[in-house]
Amino acid sequence: MLKKVLLATDLKERSFCEVKALGKFPPKKVGEVLLLHVLDERKGVSSLDRENEEKLKSQVKELQDRGFNVGVCVEKGIPFYTIVEKVNEFKASLLIMSRGEREFQTKFLGETAYRVLEECPVPMFLCKSKEDGSFEEPLEHVMIGIDFSDHSYNAFRLLEGLVQEVEGALKRVTILHVHERSNIELLEKVVAKGRIQEIIELELSRLEEMAEALRNKGVKDVEVSMRTGRVVDEFISEAEEKKPTLIIVGAQGVGRSEMFRVGSCAFRVSHRAPANVLVVPLGRSWEMPF
Repeated sequence: MLKKVLLATDLKERSFCEVKALGKFPPKKVGEVLLLHVLDERKGVSSLDRENEEKLKSQVKELQDRGFNVGVCVEKGIPFYTIVEKVNEFKASLLIMSRGEREFQTKFLGETAYRVLEECPVPMFLCKSKEDGSFEEPLEHVMIGIDFSDHSYNAFRLLEGLVQEVEGALKRVTILHVHERSNIELLEKVVAKGRIQEIIELELSRLEEMAEALRNKGVKDVEVSMRTGRVVDEFISEAEEKKPTLIIVGAQGVGRSEMFRVGSCAFRVSHRAPANVLVVPLGRSWEMPF
């Protein structure tokens, strides 16, 4: 079960994609939902106007009509600080919010989403709506990046839990591993080509084991994909070709740093991805949502 979900809404039209995203999960599989709106103190806003009150009521009603247990919180503060504070206070196991894209910059994260991503201690679901405002079924086709780091294995554990919780909802999964071209070129200078091929085959067998584990849990269509190039560029190219509805990445990769919660690859994928993105931290301060 999704134990506690914090849904951060700015009440703009794009924020309704967050409600639609949560609405794709079976209500019986979700414990508590807290719908949070932050009044931006930097703009001198101290209360909701009538229009935004109606929007908030509409979002609450849509979730309640679907059968969710919904609480509401409206607080004054700086959005990215307040959202992270509420995640901790509510002991959320998952945060859902829109990418906060601007009309003239539809492919990039907004300031609030960017800052929350840096600080969020739990898995963060970044929603992306289509240009026409519609929202796809997020579990129709999931693509997960695996680089064999602890973070990516943790992301895979979350995917396995998701498969079990929403049985039959996941139709297709793509497991992607990208070889950084510069690393391959370096290996070619110091390691025999036969040995490099052995390493690649070992990696492929590990990916196939993951794929088989998902098939055994009921996902019929599971594909393993390997690419070589610049990691983020190849990841985005794969997403544009395969058109997943949800991309799952670990917050950090094999080059992880204790100084940063989110690594450069996870951040850049979240920034540029043409689909919803779920960023999964290692799990030192949170439990699996399911």
